[in-house]
Order: sequence, then structure tokens, then C-alpha cells
Amino acid sequence: MSIPKFAPIALTLFAVLRSASAFAQTPNSITVSASPTANQPVTVTVSGPNPCGAVGINYGDGESIVYPISELPMKQTHVYKTPGQKVLTAQGHGNCTGTASTTITVAPDPTPAPAPAPPAPPPAPAAPAATLQSLEKLCGRIDCARGGTKPTIVEVFGVKTPGGTIAISGTGLGAQQGFVRAYLERRDGSLVVQELRVHSWTDGVIEASWPMASARDLPDQDATIQIETGNHTRSNDFGPVRYSTVRLSNTNAENATVHEKAVRRQAVQQEARDLWMRSHRASAADAAAIDRRAAELLASLDRFR
Repeated sequence: MSIPKFAPIALTLFAVLRSASAFAQTPNSITVSASPTANQPVTVTVSGPNPCGAVGINYGDGESIVYPISELPMKQTHVYKTPGQKVLTAQGHGNCTGTASTTITVAPDPTPAPAPAPPAPPPAPAAPAATLQSLEKLCGRIDCARGGTKPTIVEVFGVKTPGGTIAISGTGLGAQQGFVRAYLERRDGSLVVQELRVHSWTDGVIEASWPMASARDLPDQDATIQIETGNHTRSNDFGPVRYSTVRLSNTNAENATVHEKAVRRQAVQQEARDLWMRSHRASAADAAAIDRRAAELLASLDRFR
């Protein structure tokens, strides 16, 4: 049987169409629910052809988050704090590389502003600043003031291998348990998001362990750690955290050591908070004693990491 002369042309056209489909740009659309208003939740929808394993959304108000997904379309809820024009951008990651943008106008919040709070009483006389230098350094590393406006990871120490336990020290972590995630990349550049198992969660120290097995085709690398608090507020991206795919033979013993260090870190944090509260009412002599103790606690932190 003879092959028609136009058969090579048809085969070539099929190959071109097949190639174009394989490299389709996705996501290709980002939309927002109607009438966005400040301080009211809106729904952001990102669409496009599949497959797509992760999409980053820049909400146009200073917040940008990468979401691991199983497929498109995806929906996320967001709250704008201020009115005005916002430019939203969706960016594919890993096995999808498209970009989509849209511009919206957020209306002012119609809720009347609350009445101004009564003036605060004058602060108590503070101790001389020079006598509290160690306490200031200590409170820069742990959460002396019981929470901040945004959760912030300050330190990560422990066993960074499959099944290993790490301790996360930070500020504004909250007392309600949330999530700990590690962001890594396969050899082909695709994104891998590992959710760590949380063992304990306090408002200053979190203990969590890596999955027992590494994801497929995952090399040793510098990972990024992020937490999401119990009220769904995300922390800073902390890194690099050096991750090894080879499980240690003495992982259980090393994990026990990390737990002991985390418990000690919690005790140091509690004492630091007591010192911080006392410093607000301390005389110059008491402030000097407080700062000497803060220096001792500061030195102990490096022994428990």
C-alpha cells in the first residue's frame, strides 16, 4: 500500500500540535469575586489547563504566597486591609510556567471606624538603657513579649534528615497548633512541599519531624522552612536549612537530644519573659542584676541548639 504524499505533512502537524499542548502556558487566568471591599474576604480563582502542581499568587498588597495544589482551577480567600487599586498576579511553578494578571479596585470598608481608645497611662520610669543591652539581645532571639504582629522564625536547629526532629524558635507563633512546611526542589526543578509532623507547639518553640522517607528524585539541598499558625497566618520564609536525604543510623538518639534542647529553650524563654516584665519596673540597681542574668541566659542559648 502506498503512503499518500501529504502524510509527512500531517505527521509533522500532529507533532507540532502535540508539542504545543505539552508546553501550554498555565495558569492563564486569575479572577476575583465581585465587589471586593476592604476588610471583607474575597475569593481569588486561578484557572488554566492541567497539569499544575504549584501556583504562587501575588495579591498586590505586599503579600505573596506559593500554594501546592493537585490541579487547576484553584480558589483562595484573601482579605485586603486597605482600599484602592491592586494588581494580582498568578505564577506557575514546577511543571507549569504560565503567568496571569488582573487589576481590581478595592472599595473602602463601610464599617464606621471605632471610637479612639482612651489615652494610655504614662509608662513607668525605665531603667537606664545601657544596663539592659543583654536583655535586648536576648529578646531579639526569643519571644519575650508573648507574640508579635506577624509570626517570625528566628532559629531552626536539630536533625535535618528523613525522620529527624527539628526545633523552631521564633516570635508571634501563637499557642494554637498550626502547620510546619518545608519547600524543596527535585532534580528537574519541580517544587516539593513536605508537611512536617508537629510534636509540640508553644508560642515560642515548635518541635516537628520530617517525613520518614524522602520524596522521589530529591537531592541534598538547602531547604526553606515556613509555618502557618493556628489562625492561618504565615511566617517568614526561613533558610537556608541544609537537608540531607540520608537517614542517620542514630536518628532516635539525636531526636531525643533535640527534644531536651527544645524543653530547655522553653524554660529559658519563660525566664526571659519574667525578666522582661520585671525590667519595666526596675530601679537602676535591679536592672543591672536583670541584665546580668539575661547575659547568662543568652550564653546558654548557644549550648542548647
